[in-house]
Amino acid sequence: MPDPSPIPKTIFCALLIVAALIVPAASAETVTLVFQDIGLSTQQVDVFDAGGTHLLTTNTSSVIALNVSESNRYTLQLKPQVTNLESADLLATLIAWLTDHSLIVVLLIVLLATVCIILRGH
Repeated sequence: MPDPSPIPKTIFCALLIVAALIVPAASAETVTLVFQDIGLSTQQVDVFDAGGTHLLTTNTSSVIALNVSESNRYTLQLKPQVTNLESADLLATLIAWLTDHSLIVVLLIVLLATVCIILRGH
């Protein structure tokens, strides 16, 4: 039986090479973290890869893009910053919270009073 013509093999190889050139190279897969979406206050964030290497330091007001094709595990270390409030501001915040949650506060007081009365009776 004679050998088949080399032309189909050549065409197949040429199409394979063209297909390899057309298909884009694998790109880095990234995951984007937006800390403001979860309501964190402004604080410093240190990012470490799976091996414990420090990658970057940023804050929660920025957006972080992590390359999951390089490492699929990252450690985020949040460092809250100290905030000082004036005592008048603290008192105003407490009063505002109590006003907003007055029903819950009254129910808790009634519940505690009831428990105290029941325990005194025994």
